Amino acid sequence: MAPTNEEVVAFEYNGVICGGSQNPYNVPENVTHVQFHPSVTELKYMLPMAGRTRLKEVVLNEGLKIIGKHSFRNCKSLQRIIIPSSVLEIGRSAFEGCVQLRELVFHEGIKKIEKSAFSQCSSLESISLPSTLNEIGDYSFLFCSRLREIHINNERMQIGDNALYHCRSLQRIKLPSIAARLEAIIQSGHIDIISKIDRLCTIGITRCGSEIFIHPETPGAIGNGAYWKITQRKLYRIVNLITYYETVEATTLFEMALWKSKIDQYSDRANPTSRMACRIEVPGPVKDAILQYANPTPEGISSTYNQIFIRSIIGQINTYDAEPSDTITYIKDKIREDIDVSDSIHLFDAASNTELEDNRTLSDYNIQMESTLYYTLVDDE
Repeated sequence: MAPTNEEVVAFEYNGVICGGSQNPYNVPENVTHVQFHPSVTELKYMLPMAGRTRLKEVVLNEGLKIIGKHSFRNCKSLQRIIIPSSVLEIGRSAFEGCVQLRELVFHEGIKKIEKSAFSQCSSLESISLPSTLNEIGDYSFLFCSRLREIHINNERMQIGDNALYHCRSLQRIKLPSIAARLEAIIQSGHIDIISKIDRLCTIGITRCGSEIFIHPETPGAIGNGAYWKITQRKLYRIVNLITYYETVEATTLFEMALWKSKIDQYSDRANPTSRMACRIEVPGPVKDAILQYANPTPEGISSTYNQIFIRSIIGQINTYDAEPSDTITYIKDKIREDIDVSDSIHLFDAASNTELEDNRTLSDYNIQMESTLYYTLVDDE
């Protein structure tokens, strides 16, 4: 593309330059290939690529920063998209309904994926989310029914409500960013750290060697934002244990060398002033790690662990605050308030498939916090 003025040339399709000031963005229905000009920094709302059902290939330019909402919505023939490292944000419903999209490649750099950005991309099977990504919005991968594997490289990433809902093939989420760090601890033989991590690998989290996986209790549970927040609290504790070990290992030799050098500066060991000079303060990063290790609840994540999951008749999972002493009647009342029905509720423990009686408590059935219950409705009339 020879022209360099963005106002004159925005992109070319099928080898034809498009975007002139007299006829901007005149894209025919049968367009199959589009390449954006290097000067383009933002694909704005309602770019007329949306709905081009024959569009198979899009080449996004390095330098592009924002893919606006609805940019490629319902481009049903689009099979592959590579997100350049310059892209910081993908807008709402940007690729929604791209049912033939099989390959989705993210480079490091992107920070946010907004609501429904890739919903109904039913041909996606595997995606890797980069470490720079801080947030994926509500319903962002809704109804990606073939999506079976996700790699999350930022364990502190926020996942919106129902972001992965109805991803029925999704069995686990991998956390490769943790694996290499954990492998070093395993090789060093620090059994105490490993045993503490293993105690956190319960209900939804599994360790296999150096790899940490997230497993939902039931299909679709991972897609629930509240479920992710509870799982994420455990991840924070695991990561903080690893960080604590790494920081201490990295600074111990430095502290000893500095301490010895201070001692060597003073020959009068009997002088109290000299002895005080030999004391060195623990470096700031070590203090931070110790504080995080002692109190690992991150900002924005609820500190309470007293929650249970309750699956509805349509399979959606909601989270409720609860105490072991709460009665089954009390739990049913909370459900009834949410769904606004007068029908009788029959509540079951998902693990044992046992119906729970009204006058009993959660502790009577040995129902632990973060367990899953489910209910059915019966018309009283």
